[in-house]
Amino acid sequence: MTNKSKKIAAVGLVAASYAVITIVFGAISYGPVQFRISEMLMFLPLFGTEYILGLTMGCFIANIAGGLGLVDMV
Repeated sequence: MTNKSKKIAAVGLVAASYAVITIVFGAISYGPVQFRISEMLMFLPLFGTEYILGLTMGCFIANIAGGLGLVDMV
């Protein structure tokens, strides 16, 4: 597997991890006051800039599943 393939796989894993953690803890992750356990992953870009895309995609996926619609996605 090439280095580029490993980076793509890592981005996908980060996106999936962020979305799953947010959805599992949905009771505290959505609403007027949001406490997202998955925000701990926001330190990952310190180790590689490719994680920024994964976190962005994961947040977008989690917001789609949240039910607040376009307001939360933007």
